[in-house]
Amino acid sequence: MKRIKTFIVILGILLIYSNLFGQTEIEKKGLEAITEKGVLAQLEFLSSDWTEGRETASKGNDLAADYIAGMFKVYGLKPAGDFETIRTRRRSIFEFAPSRKKRTYFQNFQLIEYKPGDNICLKVHYKDGNIKRTVIFNYKTDFVINVSDYAEEYTAPVVFVGYGITDKEKNYDDFENIDVRGKLVLRISGYPGHLDTTSNAYKVFRPKDRMELYRLRRKKNESLMKSGAIGVLEINTTGDISRSWVTNKPYRWKTPFYEGDTPPPTGYERRMKLVTDKFIPEPAVVQISNRIANILLKGSGINIEKFEKNVAENLTPASRILVDKYVSIKTSVNSKVVSTQNVLGYIEGENPDEIIVIGGHYDHLGKHKGYIWNGSDDNASGTVAVMEIAKAFMATGVKPKKSVVFATWSGEEKGLLGSKYFVDHPFKPLNNIVMNINFDMISRDSENDKEGNKVSATYTCHAVQLKEFLETYNKVTGLDLSLRGSSKPSGGSDFAPFAAKNIPIIAFMAGFHPDYHQPTDEVNKANIKKMTKIIKLGFLNAWKVANLEGKLIWDKNAKETGPRRPF
Repeated sequence: MKRIKTFIVILGILLIYSNLFGQTEIEKKGLEAITEKGVLAQLEFLSSDWTEGRETASKGNDLAADYIAGMFKVYGLKPAGDFETIRTRRRSIFEFAPSRKKRTYFQNFQLIEYKPGDNICLKVHYKDGNIKRTVIFNYKTDFVINVSDYAEEYTAPVVFVGYGITDKEKNYDDFENIDVRGKLVLRISGYPGHLDTTSNAYKVFRPKDRMELYRLRRKKNESLMKSGAIGVLEINTTGDISRSWVTNKPYRWKTPFYEGDTPPPTGYERRMKLVTDKFIPEPAVVQISNRIANILLKGSGINIEKFEKNVAENLTPASRILVDKYVSIKTSVNSKVVSTQNVLGYIEGENPDEIIVIGGHYDHLGKHKGYIWNGSDDNASGTVAVMEIAKAFMATGVKPKKSVVFATWSGEEKGLLGSKYFVDHPFKPLNNIVMNINFDMISRDSENDKEGNKVSATYTCHAVQLKEFLETYNKVTGLDLSLRGSSKPSGGSDFAPFAAKNIPIIAFMAGFHPDYHQPTDEVNKANIKKMTKIIKLGFLNAWKVANLEGKLIWDKNAKETGPRRPF
């Protein structure tokens, strides 16, 4: 009797475990296919010196693409890229040789690679008493500008907009009650309170880490885009920006990876944009010297030092038009067209017209002046996740209800170019895409991740089942999971183009670290155990959604949840 009771208890526990975790024998087969050895082996090759940092449209990028396509083929995925024409060999000169089309694993697209030309200048027009003056300033003496892929020339009035921040959550808006459409805005770098760590504004706006500071800068430029301004003139109040353009520094540069007499390589030398049919002008961002700023502010009643102190204390904007102040900008550009490719494979489901896209970018920053940006975490790790989940799906031996596209993107580091191209040229019509799952930087620990077990997942809160799926399946992996539910997730990774089209997303990230965008992002620093758990968590969520009847349940009234930042 005691043995029977024990058996019943054990059986009950097993049933509870099965119901709680929702695992079936099919799912277990998939999980067993994802191993630490397999993860490490693929990560080692993708982030090796052989792939030369995988910069978009480089030899190393093409090599990585071939490797990924080869792995997709090994796992048995069908190609989901472009068709190529294959001509049948003819037997004689008189015999007609028909051609046929074959789908490949590569979705090719073209980019404009560009850099500043030799003819760039900035003019300030202003009134000095009864005299109308024009002062001409030289590039990299008094200003630098983010030259686009086209040259342009224009003159526009100037408006002061403080820090150029719009943040409804913090009840602060530098663009409120000021019309900047068709104008250049004069903006201060940084954020309210950035010079006074004891101020109220600093407590409200202080970025918690380098990633959050990066997001703040991106949001400032997003506010600029939405405002209709044609460009921004930015003042650096922590020191005259001119020091950045000094050409004869007497001492050597020294960074954690570089020492030398010339400036260190950055990995950002090659700028690129998608080739498009439409001309879409973008606001120019111009870093200006103090003497340009002083000319523009003279007679305006604005004292930058007093303004910053007032905002730090009261969080009160003071935007205004700068009367009789105009700036002319003229640029030139050198450009050429290059080609790169997304790598796409798929599993056809029982319903081929419902698709999940599982993706991560495989490009990184390349090699420069003898240094290689291997990009082990960013984002060889996410690429491995896509390949491992593809292997896991095939290992189940079962066709999912929905089709699944496995996508590795190129051009992410140049501006999410590969994923943007895909949503404009999808494998099947965009409304067939049920969901996107994205992996970016999933192999490292942030500084406060002492246990080496933290992971964040951003998801579309209106797809109300996603939170439940993430929490339920995390009980299998035991990760310290931080969830952020957003109505329309945005950010600097490849889920953003999908979210912008109202496609539900889940985006995984393990943690931010000092080796971000440095040549020191190497495979020997990866937390393979955590990375493998994240991939398994991603597989279980992907498998669940891939086998749902119909699309995800959508609640337009669902509220955003979770912290504003991952950790």
